Amino acid sequence: MRNIKVYKGQALAIVMIVLVISAILGMAMLSRTLKDTRQLAGEKSSAEALEFADSVLDTMKGTTVASLETVCANPQYGEGLKSANGCSVKGVSNVKTFLSSAGIDSNTLDVFDKCQGENSNVEVSAKLAGPEDELEITTDRVRSIVVRGQTPNPAGCTLNVRVEPRGSSFGSVMVSRVYARNYTNGVPSQYKAYQYDDFQQYCVYLSGRSCGDATNMDGSWIPLLSDSTLSIPLGAVTYSGLSYSLDEIRIRSLGGTVAIKTSLSHPNCIQNWEMVKVTAGANCTGTYRAKEIQFPQQDSALPLFDYVLFNGQGVLGSE
Repeated sequence: MRNIKVYKGQALAIVMIVLVISAILGMAMLSRTLKDTRQLAGEKSSAEALEFADSVLDTMKGTTVASLETVCANPQYGEGLKSANGCSVKGVSNVKTFLSSAGIDSNTLDVFDKCQGENSNVEVSAKLAGPEDELEITTDRVRSIVVRGQTPNPAGCTLNVRVEPRGSSFGSVMVSRVYARNYTNGVPSQYKAYQYDDFQQYCVYLSGRSCGDATNMDGSWIPLLSDSTLSIPLGAVTYSGLSYSLDEIRIRSLGGTVAIKTSLSHPNCIQNWEMVKVTAGANCTGTYRAKEIQFPQQDSALPLFDYVLFNGQGVLGSE
């Protein structure tokens, strides 16, 4: 007859093991739930902060460069708009004062009521965009560099442009140069007739690719490696025996988004060509987000005018 051994407490041990495993699974599920909750709260806070920063920038629509220069000249905000560090201001009340001094209607500043908590923080900064500040240009948009008849010093100064495609291995830009002469109060009395050399089309490609891989770019496109330097002379040209100064350089994105960086071969060889960069940041509910805009110091023609060539005969054509 077989002897059956009975171990006392065996059922209790099994129950304890089950309880431990259940506790571990429960804690894992609780941790995951708490993590998801914190993530959702963080995403909500981040979205609210970005929306608020966007609202602050919206209040600045219509603000002129002259207004920003005036308010940034106040020593409490920094060293001036065109200094290396620009100007900046922090705190809800201080930012509201800054914007009011820049001529912004006080009725539009109600947006700040959404960010009045004890731990909230708002900041705004403004400065000239530098060589490493990117500007993204979507299809058919234009970055205009207005020279307006200035004489570059030294004469051999060039505008250096670096272009990168976004969202694709290829990008394409058209660089056009407009020349004029006899300026009165910044307005020329005569523009130089367009020549084919005044317009250049570039196929921008990433390293490891070539423009031959792009089916929509034939031999008329000039290959340009992404982030390499394209140098554009800023000096005057002679046409029909007359000297014409460079009035404007227009960089248009064709068929995609590109990011461009601009600099001068000799700093300050021309003036007032840079973009003004304004950054608004906010932390209203525990997450800091910031948004940036750039706008030109001088007015330029709308992108529509890059499509219109008049020859004085009422017919759109090359001659």
